[in-house]
Amino acid sequence: MQNAILGIYSNLRSYEYRQLLLEKIRLTGKDFDEHPASVITPYDSHVADVWSAAYLVISNANMVINALKPLTAPMSVPLTSTRRKP
Repeated sequence: MQNAILGIYSNLRSYEYRQLLLEKIRLTGKDFDEHPASVITPYDSHVADVWSAAYLVISNANMVINALKPLTAPMSVPLTSTRRKP
């Protein structure tokens, strides 16, 4: 399970890098190496990469959460009143 969680953090770092790159290109017109970059459009591969990376993080996190549910589900305990009557 720990490896799966570390994988999610790795995917999150990839997403953050791609998001920062997209923002840098949008603001300066240059990539991280200061090379000129084309104008960002909704059909740009950088935009698709950011969305793909984000959905990969979400998908992997959901798989880990679903795998943990059986391990952390509360045991079924009948509800009874523990109040004392006066």
